[in-house]
Amino acid sequence: KNSNMNISGTVRFLESITEFSISVDGTALTGVNFVDGTFNYTLSLSSYSVGNHTLVVTVKDNYGKTDSKSVIFTVEPPSGE
Repeated sequence: KNSNMNISGTVRFLESITEFSISVDGTALTGVNFVDGTFNYTLSLSSYSVGNHTLVVTVKDNYGKTDSKSVIFTVEPPSGE
């Protein structure tokens, strides 16, 4: 059983990125690898309840411009439950 979800992507801004964060259901994730506009993280799903959850990626550039994107993912019960 795989209880992890790999999160990865690329962020493109015209200016330098000064802040980067990923959160799930409003709680920031720590230890996210972010280098040269590319990020990756392995999220352990075992600490999330069955149902829908919202993941948000937020960035801020050196001029204070911010942007965020969100995605909803679903944790399903293990097979046979």
